[in-house]
Amino acid sequence: MSDLCVLEGNTWDDVRGVGGLQAASSKYVQAEVRWHTRSLRDFTMRSPTELAEKYDIIVMDYPAVGDLAASGMYIPMDQLLTEQDLRIVENGSIGGAFRSYFFGGRSWALPLDLSAQVSAYRPDLLSDPPRSFSSVINLLKKKEVVAAVPLSPLHAHSTFLTLLVNSIGTSELPFANLQDAILVKTLEELRSLSDYLHPMSFTSDPIDVLDEMAKRDEIGYSPFIYGYFNYSRQGYKEKVILFDDLPSKTYVPKGSVLGGAGIAVSKRVKCIPQVIDFLKWITSPQVQSSIYVTGGGQPFHVKAWLDERINLSFNNAFLNTLSTMVHAYVRPNFPGFVTLHERSGELILSMLMENGKPEETAKELKTLAQKWGWRS
Repeated sequence: MSDLCVLEGNTWDDVRGVGGLQAASSKYVQAEVRWHTRSLRDFTMRSPTELAEKYDIIVMDYPAVGDLAASGMYIPMDQLLTEQDLRIVENGSIGGAFRSYFFGGRSWALPLDLSAQVSAYRPDLLSDPPRSFSSVINLLKKKEVVAAVPLSPLHAHSTFLTLLVNSIGTSELPFANLQDAILVKTLEELRSLSDYLHPMSFTSDPIDVLDEMAKRDEIGYSPFIYGYFNYSRQGYKEKVILFDDLPSKTYVPKGSVLGGAGIAVSKRVKCIPQVIDFLKWITSPQVQSSIYVTGGGQPFHVKAWLDERINLSFNNAFLNTLSTMVHAYVRPNFPGFVTLHERSGELILSMLMENGKPEETAKELKTLAQKWGWRS
């Protein structure tokens, strides 16, 4: 492979982040694709400029798209792919996944991976997960199962936004202009939930919680967690974890914060024809529903989500959460949002851990949103 073009890629350091890419890239014949990794937090927070200086293709979190575009170091997808190519990817995507990578009227990445906040549970510890937020609280009050929710700052803010959008019932969230009352109510709901959670929640990300659920027979339920569906596969970890739709306050699981990952291209790339071919190949339904998912990736493509064979291997994790994906909330991606995202989570986490006043936290969140210009 020494005569081939070499593409240096970067993704995050979980099987879901790197496994499918490595498996697929090992079968790709037009270029040698080498994958490097960063932490889950750095997946969102690491500077797009720094990544573009070192790598050709970058797997990234869509809230960073504005920062990525502002860096001037990435190639828009409409300069690499034809309109027909982009339409093919869009037609294979679910909910807001495709449009989440747009900023300033241009596409800066293609969807590669799809997730959102869903519920996760150990079927040997909880037979039937609650379908509504009130039922979640009632279940936890009875202490019939121990629950955990990832509440490290980025995830505290995500869960807050999920509860907020689910209450409002609209995908438009002019945060700086929202009434204090709805923010206070949502913070109070999050506090009422946190009162019944395992202490590890306050320092954990989704992988921490899922690893603990799969390892020991203590935590049996997480009502709000980004889905990592490998945990539903027999033999992936010690115990199987099942995934289901978001517990909602409405008849549909609306408002879950959309997650997932996109693939972007930096201007340092030398092999333009090969990178174009790789983008079309890795996002194709054939690869997404075969070697990518069997290698540990979590596909974005609807064909994979509806595939009977895949769902059989994953205990129907894809089918059971599809409605949540379709109705998921797309976070903003303006420059600076990822910083706002983490700082907001720090405020929320401080309120939860230090018995702060929701009224004061709501005002602090609005002040922060106004400072960064979050008005839509």
